[in-house]
Amino acid sequence: MENFREDLLTARAVYLEGDITAIKAEEILQDMTWLNARGESPITLYIDSPGGSVGPGLVIYDVIQASRAPIVGIVQQQANSMAACILQACRKRLAYASSILTLHSIIIRRSLDELENNFIETLRDAQKNQHRIENIFAGRTQKTLEETKRLFFSSGREGERFIAEKALQENLIDKII
Repeated sequence: MENFREDLLTARAVYLEGDITAIKAEEILQDMTWLNARGESPITLYIDSPGGSVGPGLVIYDVIQASRAPIVGIVQQQANSMAACILQACRKRLAYASSILTLHSIIIRRSLDELENNFIETLRDAQKNQHRIENIFAGRTQKTLEETKRLFFSSGREGERFIAEKALQENLIDKII
């Protein structure tokens, strides 16, 4: 797998697969920093992720936003939840025709003990992050904040699934490849 990563970096590409975790965010941060230190030619970010943790996802979003080199995001199969948010940071947002993007509001997954001790703080953090994510999508899709919120809540708790064609219509991607 390490040779695969090295080959991708040589081709100025990064692969975001699987759950978004703090470890995954650190890998992406390292790869983007390394590639940016070697020039400003475009970087391709391949995405196939079911989403994951909000904090690490926002770190990846910020790293892409700060990149001097333009980032081209390509959804290979799925960009769900935070992965769809990360895609919004890319200069160009592409997806294969069979790709799916899913949006939903933040889901708090904590033990009862954790919630009991930090309930108000946890809710405030989730609300702040949800607001930031909605603003990211509103800015990138050129929709109002109310229109954007409907994208997150239109199908209830599970969120809204967008096949590539529908994602293009909603301006969640720029082009189907």
